[in-house]
Amino acid sequence: MDICEKYGTCPGGLDSAEAERRRTLYGDNVTEKRKAPSLARRMARQLKDPMLIILLGAAAVGLALAIADFSAQALVEPLLIIGIALANALVSALQERGAQRSLDALENLSAVMCKVRRDGKEIVADARTLVPGDIVLLHAGDIVPADCVLIGAHSLESEESMLTGESVPVSKSEGDRVFSGSKVLTGKGTAVVDKTGMSTEMGRIAALLNAEGERPTPLQSKLKKLSEQLGVLSLVICFVVFALGLAGIFVLGNRELTPLMLLTTAIALAVSALPEGLPTTVTMVLSSGMRKLVARRAIVRKLPAVETLGSVSVICTDKTGTLTEGRMTVTEYTDRRTLELAALCTDNASDPTDAALMDVPRPEAVRLSLTPFDNVSRKMSVTVNVGGKILEITKGAPESVYPPAAEAAAALEERGLRVLAVACRELRSPDDLRGGRQTFVGLVGLSDPPRPEAAEAVRKCKSAGIRPVMLTGDGAGAARSVAAAVGLDAERVLLGRDIEHMSDEELKEALKSTSVFARVTPSDKLRIVKLFRSMGEVVGVTGDGV
Repeated sequence: MDICEKYGTCPGGLDSAEAERRRTLYGDNVTEKRKAPSLARRMARQLKDPMLIILLGAAAVGLALAIADFSAQALVEPLLIIGIALANALVSALQERGAQRSLDALENLSAVMCKVRRDGKEIVADARTLVPGDIVLLHAGDIVPADCVLIGAHSLESEESMLTGESVPVSKSEGDRVFSGSKVLTGKGTAVVDKTGMSTEMGRIAALLNAEGERPTPLQSKLKKLSEQLGVLSLVICFVVFALGLAGIFVLGNRELTPLMLLTTAIALAVSALPEGLPTTVTMVLSSGMRKLVARRAIVRKLPAVETLGSVSVICTDKTGTLTEGRMTVTEYTDRRTLELAALCTDNASDPTDAALMDVPRPEAVRLSLTPFDNVSRKMSVTVNVGGKILEITKGAPESVYPPAAEAAAALEERGLRVLAVACRELRSPDDLRGGRQTFVGLVGLSDPPRPEAAEAVRKCKSAGIRPVMLTGDGAGAARSVAAAVGLDAERVLLGRDIEHMSDEELKEALKSTSVFARVTPSDKLRIVKLFRSMGEVVGVTGDGV
C-alpha cells in the first residue's frame, strides 16, 4: 500500500478543512505536562506541614475561645499565627508560580515552525498544528516537528541525541522514520506525519516522566518527622495539663479553675512547644538560596528544590554537550596531506564532521565538481583544481573507501573516534573519464573533546562527596575515552543490552561500582535513576539528552 494512501493524504497535502477535523480528533501536537496548580492549590500544598496544621488548629481553637469570651486581647495571638502561616504559604506559592511562568515563556519563545503542504501549497506553520497525514518538508538545520515516515529523501542525515544520547549522524532513506525533536543535519526530504503529541516517541518518554510522582525533599522529610514528633509532644502536654486540671476541679474541689480556663492554658502550652517561627525561617532561607540561583541564570520551579540541590549525592550526566563540547574536532590523522585533502572534500557546514574539517587550514583550490555523500555508498567525492593540478578526492567510511584500512580504523574507533578514510587520484583534465583507481592516502580521526572545565567539575563533585555517573547513548569506546579524560572511573562500562538482562537487585549491585553506562535508552536511564533513589541516594540529572 502506498504510504500516502495509508495515511489518507496525497503529495499535495491535506486541505485545511480535513486538517482542522483531524486536529479536533487528535489534539494539538504537544507533549502533555502535569497541569500547573492554581495559586490556591500551591498555598494549600505549603500548608500541609504537620507543624503548621497543629499551629493553625490551635489558633482556630484559640480564636473560637476568644470570640466566645468577647476578649479583643485574646484575638491577637491566634490571628497573628494564622496571618504568618498564610503569608508564608503565599510567598512560597508566588515564587513557584513566577518560576513556572518563566519556563512557559521560554517554551513559547522556542516554538518550532515547519514547512508543510496544505491545500496544494507550501506554507510555514506552527508545529503544534500538525496532524497525522500532513506532508512536511525537511531541510538541513530543521527540527523534525513530529514522528514522520519519509516518502522522499536525498542524502538526509539526522541527529537523534535528544532521544538516544548518541551524537553521531543517522542516515535516513525513503520509508525510514524520523522522530520528533531530532535535527536534520544534511540533505533534504519529504515526510508524512505519522504520530503527534503524546503518541510520538518524545511523548512516550514524557508520559514515563509524568507517571513518576514527586517525592519529598530530604529537608521536607526531616521537617515532617520533627513536626510529627513535636505535634505528638504538644498533644500529650495539652492532654496532661487538661486532665490534671480536671482532676483538680473534680477531685480536689478547686473552684477557682474552669474547664474553659484549662483548655485555654493547655492550648497555650501546646503552642509554646512548637517552633512556630520555623516554617517562616525555612522559607526565608530557601528564598535566599533561590535568589542566588536566579542571579546565576537558573530557574527554580519549586522552592524546596533549592535544598534538594544541596543534598544531591549522585549526579547522572549526559556525555555529549555536557562533559564534551558538543562539536567534532580533528584529533588524529595519518599526515598533513591526508588532513588537507579531507578538508578539500567537504560539502555541508551543518554536518558536524564537515564543519570540523572546514576549520582545517588547506591550500587554495577551485571546486570543479561534487558528488554528495550517499547513504548507500557511505562516501562523497569532489574534483578540485589545486595549483594547476586536477585532483579527484574521495572521503568516507574506511570499508567503503579502502577496505584494507578497516582494521586500523577499528583501533581508532575503540578509542572513541569517528574515522574517515581518504583516497585521491590526479586527472589529466576535469573531463578525464578514465576509470583509474584512486590511491589510498590515509585516515582522519575526529572526536567530541571534553570541555576544559569538565575534569575540574568532576573533581569538585568528588571532593564534595557527590558521585558523578555518565549515562550516554554513545558507544563504549567513546564513553570510556571521555570518562577517563574527565576523571570518572572508566574501568567498567555497562551497556544498555547488559542492563536489559539484569534484575533490579543485580543492577543495584552494579550501580555501587559502575560509573559509566553506554548505549542506554531513555527507559534505561529512568530505571537507573529510580534504583539510585531506592538505594537512598538523592539524584540530580543533567544534560540535553533525554
